[in-house]
Amino acid sequence: MKNNTKNSQSQFNIDLSQNKYKSRYDRILNILFFAKEIPSDLYQHMNMSSANFRKAISILKQRGWIKRISRDGAIGYTLTNSGKRITSYYLEYLKYSDCIEDDSRQYDIKHRSRKRQFAYLYALFDRMDIPYESYNKPDISEAFDRNKVYFYSALEYKRMLGIRSTAFKGSRVLGFFAGKGRIIPVYRANHNMKTFSKQERLLPFFLQQFFSIPVSEAILICNDERSVINITKQIIANTGNDEKKGVNTANYKKFYVFDSGDNFHSRFEDLYADHSELMQRLIEQNQIETTDRDDEGNYRLLIGTGFYRDNPVWICPGNIDVVTLRLFVINANRNEKSYYIFCQYRDLERLKEITKDTIVYVGPIRER
Repeated sequence: MKNNTKNSQSQFNIDLSQNKYKSRYDRILNILFFAKEIPSDLYQHMNMSSANFRKAISILKQRGWIKRISRDGAIGYTLTNSGKRITSYYLEYLKYSDCIEDDSRQYDIKHRSRKRQFAYLYALFDRMDIPYESYNKPDISEAFDRNKVYFYSALEYKRMLGIRSTAFKGSRVLGFFAGKGRIIPVYRANHNMKTFSKQERLLPFFLQQFFSIPVSEAILICNDERSVINITKQIIANTGNDEKKGVNTANYKKFYVFDSGDNFHSRFEDLYADHSELMQRLIEQNQIETTDRDDEGNYRLLIGTGFYRDNPVWICPGNIDVVTLRLFVINANRNEKSYYIFCQYRDLERLKEITKDTIVYVGPIRER
């Protein structure tokens, strides 16, 4: 079976997984071994047509390696006992031996949903060439100094931390990007985001103490552009960032909401890009004042980049930080001045939609 991911139903132009697998069912199995369950609509995230997905699933079921599960109104597929045993006697599947657990429990929808979220993440990481497999990445303790970024699940961190992993209890974090000297927690939601609990606020402080590097930013990945807009609006509406109501950012200093489309590639790269020189040029070219005092020495609240003719300005050469965006919009709605945001073209329409009911004006970054 050819790994023909380009077909009439392909929706992604960026797909770096095309040479990774020998067949469609190997691609599905790879995700299934690490996620433990795959949802029936996973093909929509894989550049695979529904027909080809069903054919691959049918082959795996005929071999007796996977089975269908449809409890709680959620259809998905899990490994059978025979499917788990192929890691013992098929050479090409030996690399999955550490993924096998002797577990026959019937999981509720909450635990199943978490596994399915991993499946969506792994389909995305395949397309973006982000290693997540245990056999394809270094030990966690060695990853931070590497020049490549890897994904480690929360379970991998728990196993490394042992008894100290109690800080993860109740957390909704799925895992972390590690590499290039940083740790970035990763969350996922489909279309709506649930409230973070108080426990979530402790996680970055615990990680910082253990690894001795700042953990102050996080990423939420969701299905599509509309989901990003809705979730961002929910975060902005929670003016007090109260963990007891509404949607909050768990007190991360920076919080990004990405969708799973092609733009994820550039946004992921922007996480690790240095935009300081570009920012300085834009400040100088547009004569932006970056102090919190006006010409008469009066204090003014500095949120964003600075002021243009006493009007607040926020220039975003990289990703849109929702924490700053929330504060910027809230402050704009409390004042009569014009507020301006300048961003990359990829984020322009998104930001316009998010701020359309406010007095914030959004425009593209232009260098002179």
